[in-house]
Amino acid sequence: MQNTGKLSKGWLGTVNKRLTDPAWDKYDITIRTVVSEYNNRLGKKSRNVEVPMPLLDWKWIKAIIWVESGGPTNASWNTRPMQIGNPGDLALSVLQKGDEYSSIIMNKDLQLSLDQINTPQVNIKAGVAYLINRLAKGNIKSLRDGSDNSIKPHEYPVEKGDSFSKISTKVGTTVPELKIRNPGVSTLKIGQKIKYFKASNERVIQEWRTVSSITIAKKYNVGDPNYSAKLNYVLELFIKKRKTPPVDSSLKGY
Repeated sequence: MQNTGKLSKGWLGTVNKRLTDPAWDKYDITIRTVVSEYNNRLGKKSRNVEVPMPLLDWKWIKAIIWVESGGPTNASWNTRPMQIGNPGDLALSVLQKGDEYSSIIMNKDLQLSLDQINTPQVNIKAGVAYLINRLAKGNIKSLRDGSDNSIKPHEYPVEKGDSFSKISTKVGTTVPELKIRNPGVSTLKIGQKIKYFKASNERVIQEWRTVSSITIAKKYNVGDPNYSAKLNYVLELFIKKRKTPPVDSSLKGY
């Protein structure tokens, strides 16, 4: 067992009770089902996911819940087990606005369910979404509009006062797309035919941070200097009492 010098006796005593109290395993099926859904959807390439997400182990989420909620005796255990949605919580705001990479990571069901953040199943799915969002790295790229099925590029005749930026707004494309389709064009002339496909600037996930207690402490936690040590301690408890419950397919869609 790791060095527990930085962890309070009260916290250790509370967490150690899990070895004999099945109430601490209440959300196992929910966690595994939620994580499985994210792994399946984000573990392959898509329009906004250039690099598939490495498999996320559900036990990381269980450890976060234990550390965040403090266990079954705390009121938040039955409402906000991952603590997302607490007063002043910036994480929930990120999801609600679709900021960072959250709009890629969340499905429509979760987006519509965020007003039920005090429901444990929604809270867990939102918490996992925020964590994955914080693990994602990428950039904004010009992506061709999926509804533009044209084989040949469209053409736009340059008008007085036009620039690539103005043209992109007029025709529904991007400056990078215009430059790709019109190589070598630096000066626009009235009547000049500019080629383009419909496109938009969108966030794209191109890399993933490695999942570790240190990464989670930096990207998910706010303010607890012992967060990483707590996660590691809880994970060691899981090893002591191995338990792999089945996935509950009835929870899909939450």
